Amino acid sequence: MVYKAWIGWIEEVAGVNCQEATRQQLIESLRVTLAEAIEFNRAEARGAAGLGYEELLIAVSSGAILGCLSQSDSKESVAPNFCECERYRC
Repeated sequence: MVYKAWIGWIEEVAGVNCQEATRQQLIESLRVTLAEAIEFNRAEARGAAGLGYEELLIAVSSGAILGCLSQSDSKESVAPNFCECERYRC
């Protein structure tokens, strides 16, 4: 059976990897997964900091996250045959 799917990941955040049937579903899944990972990391960092820490808003010049998308068209669920990297505003 040939398995067709899109796989993707966020280079800057380890563990944010998704697989979906369509490219658009993959992009939405990456957005949701990235938001969840950031919130989890934020909560974990605040808990580790305890009391008396300072929060600062730090802007980055790119304003975007690099997402890598790859279409799989083989018997292996994660064997890409091409990769398309784009910058997304999440």
